Amino acid sequence: RGYLEYLLDNPPPGVPSMKDTLSCTSFLACDSTAFPIELANRYDSALVSLADPPDTRWRTMATWTSLLENTTDVGEAVWRRIAPGGFSPTSYVALVNLSSAYLMISKATVLSGMLGYANDDAPTARNSLRLQGGLWMWSGTYFAGLASDAPAGTIPTIVVSQTEARRRRGS
Repeated sequence: RGYLEYLLDNPPPGVPSMKDTLSCTSFLACDSTAFPIELANRYDSALVSLADPPDTRWRTMATWTSLLENTTDVGEAVWRRIAPGGFSPTSYVALVNLSSAYLMISKATVLSGMLGYANDDAPTARNSLRLQGGLWMWSGTYFAGLASDAPAGTIPTIVVSQTEARRRRGS
């Protein structure tokens, strides 16, 4: 969540902060009104078990949570490096909305994975893997876009070589 906190703390001049859109009571216990989605709180029951682990599996999850908490500073450092000159008013609102959605989906992914493992709940674990797959695609394309020197508005294309296409078809 460090990336979002950095954005919220650094609005462009003359643009009101959207800091009031994020509330966190602990590392994974965050809510955002900037981009509300039902999925954001679907797996919040895990927060109770993390706060007071009922068994060894939940103690393991609580330990992992304390390790993951250190990533907050990394997220902030990314934006500090990428945008030292600040953001335009248009990009600020878009980035807050996008980053809020990313945080809420990341939260759902992590908590559902914990519930799936700690409660031996295969359907929830499967949902977590789906979320994780989508999040990996989102992360990859998002960061590739940030690192790209392509002109604004460029739509990426996926190119598959003829050799690869034939291999996939089995010919």
